[in-house]
Amino acid sequence: MTSNAILVWMSRMAVAMVAICLYSLMAFSASAQEVHTDFECRPDRICRDPATLLPARVLVRPASTVYSEPSRESSAIKSNLPPFRPWYVFDIRDLDLTDPEKPAGWYQIGDTARHRYGWIQAGDVLEWRHALVVSYTPKGIEGDRRTPALMFSDLDRMKSIMGSSNRSDQVTEILAAIERNDSGVDERYGVVMMEPERDLSIETSFYILPVVDFERAAIGERNATYLRLAAAIPETEVGSGRGVTTIRQKDVRDSVTSSETVEGTQATSLNVDIKFVFDMTGSMGPYLDAAKDAVSRLMLTSLSRRDDWLRGAVKFGLVGYNDVPAECGRCPFNTVKNWTSTGLLDGDELERLFGQPSAQAAGGGDLPEAVFEGVNEAINSAWRENAIRIVVLIADAMANPQGPKNHDLNEASVRSNADTNNIFLLTLHIRPREASDLATAEVQFRTLSTNPGQQVEAYFPVPVSRSDPTRGTKIGEAVFTMSDSIATELRRIRGGDGSLVAELREEAAIAGDAGITPGDAGALARETFGAALVKYLGSVAVRPNDLTAWTVDVDPRDPGRRSMEVRVLIEKRDLENIRNAIDNILTALRRARKTESDFFESLQAIITEGTVRSDEGGVSEAAAADLIGAGLLPKWLDSLPYKSAVQRLSKDSFVSMSTGDKLNLERELDAKLRIMRDFFSNSEIWQKLSPRHDDLEAVYAIRLTDLP
Repeated sequence: MTSNAILVWMSRMAVAMVAICLYSLMAFSASAQEVHTDFECRPDRICRDPATLLPARVLVRPASTVYSEPSRESSAIKSNLPPFRPWYVFDIRDLDLTDPEKPAGWYQIGDTARHRYGWIQAGDVLEWRHALVVSYTPKGIEGDRRTPALMFSDLDRMKSIMGSSNRSDQVTEILAAIERNDSGVDERYGVVMMEPERDLSIETSFYILPVVDFERAAIGERNATYLRLAAAIPETEVGSGRGVTTIRQKDVRDSVTSSETVEGTQATSLNVDIKFVFDMTGSMGPYLDAAKDAVSRLMLTSLSRRDDWLRGAVKFGLVGYNDVPAECGRCPFNTVKNWTSTGLLDGDELERLFGQPSAQAAGGGDLPEAVFEGVNEAINSAWRENAIRIVVLIADAMANPQGPKNHDLNEASVRSNADTNNIFLLTLHIRPREASDLATAEVQFRTLSTNPGQQVEAYFPVPVSRSDPTRGTKIGEAVFTMSDSIATELRRIRGGDGSLVAELREEAAIAGDAGITPGDAGALARETFGAALVKYLGSVAVRPNDLTAWTVDVDPRDPGRRSMEVRVLIEKRDLENIRNAIDNILTALRRARKTESDFFESLQAIITEGTVRSDEGGVSEAAAADLIGAGLLPKWLDSLPYKSAVQRLSKDSFVSMSTGDKLNLERELDAKLRIMRDFFSNSEIWQKLSPRHDDLEAVYAIRLTDLP
């Protein structure tokens, strides 16, 4: 299997995530109806699910009370806990789940794994056996924008509408009723909440939508899943939640129907950070010179010295890359250099930087270059607060394949890192007619430029000929028009004009399926800025809170589009365990390759050496029949709603792999490891669900495809 085949396989798995998760959720639902829970509890420790070794957790229902003892006669510690936030279970008393509608018994709960808070009745909680949550997918800015998800109080009423032959008309009727502020939509249709019209991004406005029940469905000719979700917003203090948010409340209806406007945002102080990532090998000299000239023009026009406020609002970064030292003769630096690692620059400063000898293109070796390392450096370096973040990649050669020289990144993992950090990419692909790597480079660059909310990749091809003495002209013009377009739109936004999104939708509707043609670099940059703006303006959208409701994971009017993405709410400690596990697996793979020994024998040697420890802290004694059984991967990974190539790896399947397949597996794990290291060190993405949580208890909603 080639590395591209692995990526294709992973993509297909991502599409099937929601459907496949039904099996795991079915096990969860069945276990909740047993007479006694199978959580294992030990003195002085939190309870655990023996099947996964995950901590036992429950979601508290609204208007619940915690008592000092497992009795309603004891003193009440706290009433009206923030609903549907995860709590750890420390002990269980007299639990009887014979009647799921009227459960009996008690759970002792705590907001951290170290602190027991009190006792709560079984009827006031929902057991949450999986860390599965969902997030909304981007709606898009073009004419075929996705329909907002609807949440129903009753599954049967939702089925009646979604299964109807005139489903689309009924959904349109419901949306119109909500739009006109009709307070009776809950009574007539059973709708209790609607996804906001503004894009609600889990990266910029963290929320928790745990899956607590499900049912398979067929909507039109598409497979879908009805999901019963709980909705919660982490707060800094216990009991400080806003309370239930439903469509019955006029302020909620007003908020969820509000489209992208600057109202309620910090738009008047919005900034834009643009980081140029340049191939700095010798062939790029004319294009680097052209970019410098473009910046000079910007300073005289769009970012003129008369607009000091705008010059301060637009800042620039510069990252250069070439090839690895062994392949890059006379290169001025090794692999990657970030001239703005300590801070971004204004246009004058960037212009001066371009003139320094260290920032000139020089040297070069074979065709592939360190593209991924350069882009990832830009992503992971400093950005400003309240800024739209854009990376402009300017390159004429494909990225290093995942081979012996650089095998710790690929286009998919770098794109995932960009999404996590709320970064949008524009790629200017210089396409020399003589180059042999055009097709490979285009696939890589298009993947890097697949920004959330854009139907068309932010990819701009520039055909050139190396024999043409004016070959830098087109790139200079593209750099100028892109930057000028972004600066122009920022001037409008900071002036209170938020009409860009509506204009882009109208333009897309007129253009039809073709959308904006890639021949116009300014229009492409404007659309990318618009997609980033949609995400920014959605940061003030109302988040569903304190309710349980039924929804469906596809667009109710267009079931071919997903409205929900399955994720795993993972603690930082768990990510560290997975990162260490991948390190150990790679050690075994490389040891086996170097000594020509058996991979699983190498795994067993690592276990024997005591480098791998089980979740309980002791050395695993399991036979190395597979990676989870050997203790090399956390046991809870086995409970997730998919099995990756790594998790499914057995002794027999490994033996049957070719040398190339084994090398591709190693490369894929390297890519995962690098991204997980980036996630672990990125303080912006981690959320604490309780003020008493330590750093390792902070959580992040990781995509399933980012796990090994």
